[in-house]
Amino acid sequence: MRRWPTIWGWVEVRAIGPGVMAWLQARAGEGYRFWQIKRQGDTWRFAMEAGDWLQLKDRAEEVGLHLRVERYRGPYFTWLQLKRYRFWLLAGSLGVLFLLILSSLVWVVDVRGTETVSPEKVRHEAARLGLRKGALRYGLSGDRVAFLLPTLIPEIHWAEVSIRGIRAEIRVVEEKRVPAELFPEGRSRPGDLVAARDGLVHSFLVLHGEPQVEVGQLVEEGMVLIRGQAGGKPIQARGWVKAQVWYDTYVEIETKRVWETPVGNAGQRWILQLGNKRWTLYQRNLPPRPWKVQGQEVAIGPFRWVREDIWEVRRQVQVLPPEKARKWAEEEALARVLERVPLGAAILDKKVEILWERGGTLGVWAQVTALEEIARLHLQGKGP
Repeated sequence: MRRWPTIWGWVEVRAIGPGVMAWLQARAGEGYRFWQIKRQGDTWRFAMEAGDWLQLKDRAEEVGLHLRVERYRGPYFTWLQLKRYRFWLLAGSLGVLFLLILSSLVWVVDVRGTETVSPEKVRHEAARLGLRKGALRYGLSGDRVAFLLPTLIPEIHWAEVSIRGIRAEIRVVEEKRVPAELFPEGRSRPGDLVAARDGLVHSFLVLHGEPQVEVGQLVEEGMVLIRGQAGGKPIQARGWVKAQVWYDTYVEIETKRVWETPVGNAGQRWILQLGNKRWTLYQRNLPPRPWKVQGQEVAIGPFRWVREDIWEVRRQVQVLPPEKARKWAEEEALARVLERVPLGAAILDKKVEILWERGGTLGVWAQVTALEEIARLHLQGKGP
């Protein structure tokens, strides 16, 4: 017997005639399915699969039953109804697709923070970097545009780009110009871009000057990266050089942790301080040592009026299990070396190695590889 799966749809049927329940039981014995069977007087209502309805409607009429479909249910019948409106469905789908395409583009570029620089000039230079009206926002790098704008417009000291929906916003901070009488050389004083630290050149961009390095070259601190020279004449070099820089450290870490928990009520002490001399003027309820002290100071001329709240602390020593101690030591060593990495640098790799373990102490070496800008301007006539 051919059966349509229920996913294609089912029908809600109204039946009138003699022996409806007996007929349903007989058909159920043949493998047909019925559900939601209800009786209202002489009328029966039930649901059945659409394929079964096609097979059983003629058989029901042969025994004097009148079956009528009241509702069609399921994805198949929904699709049949939607086909009647296929033009509107197609138009709606194309409209949604059109809106998605439009919403993925940048249509407004706002510039904020300019004082002397024209916003149109900022938009023009941003367009050269790919940020323009009609640009696909998913392929834009706001960080790249913000990083390169100050190199293309010397009057800009700092820039930030944020893209939200169809709107891009460029916020800038302009350089504060030094009066010519105070800085007669001006900002165009010849100079080279030199390495601020040792590293391996990853990429570079020369805006003014002559490159002195290649990608993959090791450079040392103070080495000239971009020579401030053009056509044999000295100029101020402009551009950027990114390099891989390595930071490492060695630390010895105790595997014991000391926890201090304040207990009891706080005592108080009032102190008058002049330089290194301190006079205790009043104290009450001082707890036994060890203490945890929290002070507040008020300056009165050369004197300082100090109020101290003092708690007794209970010290607990926690000896970490070996595996937990090693993990804590590695995290602590890595945190210390990350403190030396400048803000804005991209972390490329991290390495941590426990060199030795003796008693309750671990010797740990950690190294971080970062990608960062290493070029700094060295004006001619000045020392390194």
